[in-house]
Amino acid sequence: MNRTTQQLIDMARRRCDAYGSDAFTDAEIVDYLNMTLWELHGILADSHGDDYLSTVLTGSVSGSEPTLVNSPTGSSPYRILRVDWLRDGDTWTPMHRANLADARWDTTLEDWDGYPPSYRYTATATYFYPPSKNAESVRLIIVPHPTDFSTTALSAVLPDWLEPWYQYLVLGAAVHMLDRIETDVGVVAGLKTAMKAFIERGKPVDDHGYQVINDVEGVTDAERYWTRWVS
Repeated sequence: MNRTTQQLIDMARRRCDAYGSDAFTDAEIVDYLNMTLWELHGILADSHGDDYLSTVLTGSVSGSEPTLVNSPTGSSPYRILRVDWLRDGDTWTPMHRANLADARWDTTLEDWDGYPPSYRYTATATYFYPPSKNAESVRLIIVPHPTDFSTTALSAVLPDWLEPWYQYLVLGAAVHMLDRIETDVGVVAGLKTAMKAFIERGKPVDDHGYQVINDVEGVTDAERYWTRWVS
């Protein structure tokens, strides 16, 4: 069962021997949890590969809207992995990133079938060159930013991607709590450092390929696809 925000707060208090104390408010501990959350998000994104935390966003552009402001969901991605446009209404076609060294960015409205577009991503918008003359569907594959914990949703459960690492959040919050009251953080900080190293050494979830499955180990491609050629 996934932990809730309130459970993380309680665990952080117990780690600091402050359970039942008013030394730390829920709001303060939530701030510390969020600081650790963003740290952990970066560690997982870097150590487990780009696609581990990825999601797909879709939107549309036209001549009257040549940019996607802050991406289709209204939030700036942590990392952008790929941008596609829906060519001929049925084929997602990758766009190349615009060359920032080229001063000849074309801002004339064009039909993308005749002028395949490129994209330029900034913190505030995604720009397309040339801008589309017609309405076009676009797709962004991104690593999103994490969603902060909130004092107004203490019963909210951790998302599945975060659940295995809840202890890192507790340790991170506890370090900040102990530091705030000027107490030695050495033991707790050491545990957090050790867990960070453990996370960074871990392999991505999907890291082996099909041959790890016992019933295909040692099977050659010729054997695997033989039935295609004799049918």
